[in-house]
Amino acid sequence: LTIMTGELEVALRKDRTTSDYKKVLTSSKEETYCLINLVENLLFLAREDQGKHVIEFEKVDMTDLIGNVIANLQTESTDKKITLHVKADVEPTFVSGQPSILRRLFFNIIHNAILYTPAEGSIGVSLSGNKQYTEVIVKDTGICISAEDQKKIFNRFYRVDSSRSQTKGYGLGLAICKSIVKLHHGRITVHSALGQGSTFTVTLPMAKS
Repeated sequence: LTIMTGELEVALRKDRTTSDYKKVLTSSKEETYCLINLVENLLFLAREDQGKHVIEFEKVDMTDLIGNVIANLQTESTDKKITLHVKADVEPTFVSGQPSILRRLFFNIIHNAILYTPAEGSIGVSLSGNKQYTEVIVKDTGICISAEDQKKIFNRFYRVDSSRSQTKGYGLGLAICKSIVKLHHGRITVHSALGQGSTFTVTLPMAKS
């Protein structure tokens, strides 16, 4: 809000060219989207705190869902010349959950991997399942997360004090991921080591036949 107010005040001090006004409006539009995203995330977490999340579970094809998420992020990965590798079981893997929330979970994780992976890096997404669980692993060649930060990275508003935190954000994305996994009775973990990038693993219960 401070950024938007400052830019608008400067723009209104004197007459500007159409191009100048367009730049200010474009910038304000971008900040508005950031605020909308922030408010949506805060509302999601507030509903969780109050136990007001009502999920209508259904049988979700995880192979199809992950493919859809990756397709939506293809432009961003292509712009950074990042290679996205996907490996999945031949047979479809199903979990019991709400598709829209699960898409948000994996969008956040894969989007983070793209943000924190240098240009011309790579991201591997693997999907496998057994009779009890489905496991999705997202491994990037990005910047290492310290052991201390790994303990806190799923906390709300936590931003790592390193070059991984140079991108714009509020430290809510992974907290949202943790909440979604909890709602689906699953587990999410992270492992990161110098020179190896970071690996996020999500384990979810398989859908009953």
